[in-house]
This record gives sequence, structure tokens and C-alpha cells, in this order.
Amino acid sequence: MKAYLGDPHVNTSRDLGIPCLLLAMIDTSFDHLQEDERAQFGAEVLESIPVGEDLRNVWVSVALWILVDHCMPVARQVGHPAVKRVAELWACELLGDRRDWSVWERAKVDAWAAYTGGVASGEGFTVAVLQRAAYACKAAWEAARCWKHWLEGSWQVGPAVSASRATENQKEFWPALAARLLESLRQPAKRYEGPFVA
Repeated sequence: MKAYLGDPHVNTSRDLGIPCLLLAMIDTSFDHLQEDERAQFGAEVLESIPVGEDLRNVWVSVALWILVDHCMPVARQVGHPAVKRVAELWACELLGDRRDWSVWERAKVDAWAAYTGGVASGEGFTVAVLQRAAYACKAAWEAARCWKHWLEGSWQVGPAVSASRATENQKEFWPALAARLLESLRQPAKRYEGPFVA
């Protein structure tokens, strides 16, 4: 199962009927689950793939859930807007309001700057909070970097690993992400309902 899900090639994506970005997120989730959870998750993924459905927006919905529910709280705590900016761009994309490449590039540059130095300089916060905020900004950078790959249908590892490091409990993040992926595969027309998406 792992060998099949983990093959980072477009052919595998086509065989399974899953866009490359979504397959990469499923693969990353599989890798981070406990050993005894992996087989069931892999089987449920294959059972949950709907035939003939467009699954491109499933990745966007799950990425928004990652950014808004798991990264934005700690980024907001230290007063950095990088995660919110990227989440807003993906929310616009989900609603069919495509923004120019330059807007994405600016958001990506800002998120990277926050990760590599901007967040770490915050005063009045513990080192742990600042580190989590930095990883939240890295997740935003990774999510922004995925826009081009989402348009092209190409393979790119997304924001999940960095987002897990932005949370207070990494062990709880991975099963929650696996459950979210399965739910989204089973209901691909259901979009993320959060602060940016009506």
C-alpha cells in the first residue's frame, strides 16, 4: 500500500484519480500516522475516492483547514499576518476569485521572511510559542508555494509537516488530518467553511 501511495509520479496520481498535491498530502499523513493506523488509513483512502469527481478543491479545503485551524491561532498570538494572508488567497481561489501571480509571490516572500527571522524577534513570548509561530509561517510559505503546482497538477509537498510543528500536540494533529482527508474525499463537493469562506 505505501509503495503505491508513496510513488511521487503523475502516473500514480492518474491511476488513483487523485491530483498530485492531494496525493502528496495523503502520503505525508500516512507517513506520520502510528504504525497500527496506517493500514486502515490506506484502505479507507482507496475506498473513499469517488469515481469521476473533480478532487482539486479537496486539497484547497484541507489546506485551509490546516492554515486557519492549526497555524493561524499561534501566528495571530505573536501578531504576524503571514498565515492569514495566504489563507485568504486560497479562500479566494476556492471561490473562483483567482489572484495574480505577483500577489501570491508577495505572500510567499512575506511568509518566508517571517519564518526565517521576523517571528523569532517577538518579545514577551516563550521560545516554544515563537518556534510554533515560525513553523506556522513556514506552513503558510509552503501553502503559497503550492499554488503554481495546484494550477499545473504537479507534485509538491504541502504545509502539513510544518503545521504539525505549529500545534501544541503533534500526535493529535496527524490522526485529525487523516480524518479530515477521508471526510473531504467522501464529500468532495463540501467546501471548507471557515472565516474566509462563506
